[in-house]
Amino acid sequence: MYKHILVPLDGSRAGALALRHARELALKFGSKVSLVRVVSPSRVATAGLASPESLAAAEIMFSEAQREDAANLSLAKAYLAKHRRALETAGVKEAATHGEVGDAAAVILAYAKKRKADLIVMTTRGRSGIARAFLGSVADGLVRSAVAPVLVIKRQD
Repeated sequence: MYKHILVPLDGSRAGALALRHARELALKFGSKVSLVRVVSPSRVATAGLASPESLAAAEIMFSEAQREDAANLSLAKAYLAKHRRALETAGVKEAATHGEVGDAAAVILAYAKKRKADLIVMTTRGRSGIARAFLGSVADGLVRSAVAPVLVIKRQD
């Protein structure tokens, strides 16, 4: 039924819940599983920069932000590799990983479309009301825009 299951992971313990569900589905259907971790880019404040000195300072801040992003992405890829090995040990026939710096919903949607995922399994942080409206929701964005069904697991705190 499902040939390719995509599991976005945010590095939290709640993500392990989605991973368990995805593993069980993959074992039942012989599905490939792709694990995706998106790292939010470092913010570089550049407002009000007009002088050559302030532009030089901005270049330094930008360079530091790039190094921070690269370090965070490296950690994310190691995290994904650990979970890929666990899936393979559990008997999942094929598992892949993808780490990227960017907007979580946009990266996940693009990856799901490009790799033709036919199910996305993820947890939600369970925000509601103003927090959800202000901060947005990756799960909400995926449910509204994904080309594949999205199985959203409510985290159990």
